[in-house]
Amino acid sequence: MTDLNVDRDLQRLVEEANRHLDREMIRKEGVGAERYGEMAFLGNPTLEMAMDEITDLINYMRFTFTKIYIMNKMLKEMNEQRSPLQDGFIATKDLFGADSPNRF
Repeated sequence: MTDLNVDRDLQRLVEEANRHLDREMIRKEGVGAERYGEMAFLGNPTLEMAMDEITDLINYMRFTFTKIYIMNKMLKEMNEQRSPLQDGFIATKDLFGADSPNRF
């Protein structure tokens, strides 16, 4: 695959993500208008509400960081334990075990 194809594919994915975000924002605005009234946002303490949402987002980011940190440590440990002849992708079942409740 050439860099040009990668650039086009990446640009397509960015545009797709932006369209998805636009649709989701419109949907959420509609849900809020239906639930609370179309102009209810004018009377809401939006700065305080945004601060509350930011706190939630920071917590989600911390939780996600922790999950990625744990997975990375597990992958490093598995990589150190595998034989030099074993190469390539490590299946999730090999990482966590087929019956593990932590399997993704």
